[in-house]
Amino acid sequence: MLRRFSSSYPVRGAIPRLFHRSRFSVSASSDPEYALTPDVAQDAHNHTVRWVDEVIVNRGVCPFASRPRKADGIKIVVASAGSQEGVLNVIKEEALLLGCEQSDSNPRYVTTLVVAPHPSLPFARDFHAQVLFSWDILAELHDLNLTPTDESPDRGLQLVNFHPLGVKSVYTEGGVSPQDYVVKSPFPTFHLLREADLFEVARNPQAKPELVPVRNANMLTSWGIEKCKEVWGV
Repeated sequence: MLRRFSSSYPVRGAIPRLFHRSRFSVSASSDPEYALTPDVAQDAHNHTVRWVDEVIVNRGVCPFASRPRKADGIKIVVASAGSQEGVLNVIKEEALLLGCEQSDSNPRYVTTLVVAPHPSLPFARDFHAQVLFSWDILAELHDLNLTPTDESPDRGLQLVNFHPLGVKSVYTEGGVSPQDYVVKSPFPTFHLLREADLFEVARNPQAKPELVPVRNANMLTSWGIEKCKEVWGV
């Protein structure tokens, strides 16, 4: 449906939009003995904010980010858990909160990034493993009635994966290309977006979100791998 607008590798198509200033938040962990320390979690939060500000917004990777960036509407949550179960619990909690705001005409948050930086996670250094895990997340969101339906395609949430080793296609073979950087982030990150916001963009004839992937591909290709590494820091 909206997959043609995607500039990342989604569980369901989406564009990385609506990035704003954020307050630091660390989730509780279901396995506290393996949880990140507050200092490490804070560092992960700081690196994520830098990625949002300097890459997504200032470098124009998301052309829709600048205006809502000022609205303080993004929520960045660092999941400190060292297990997928712990991370899943955090994502479900945040999805419920975001889903509750989707009917609000003036919501506090319009999108949420759940950052999962624990090095013990199965997907810590494996983007393919994160993609597989994201299907488990989607199944949980479906059980919570937080996924779109044929009757209400503009309701619910979408989920987009970002990862330090992210690639545009999980079937990619060979080396990394500059275009793969649209799905790279400092740490494994799960981006929750509201379908209603994506439909709003799609209805705007001046937005032209379908042109974003091509524009980004051309921009990153012109930069080359070395500049992309410098800009992203991964």
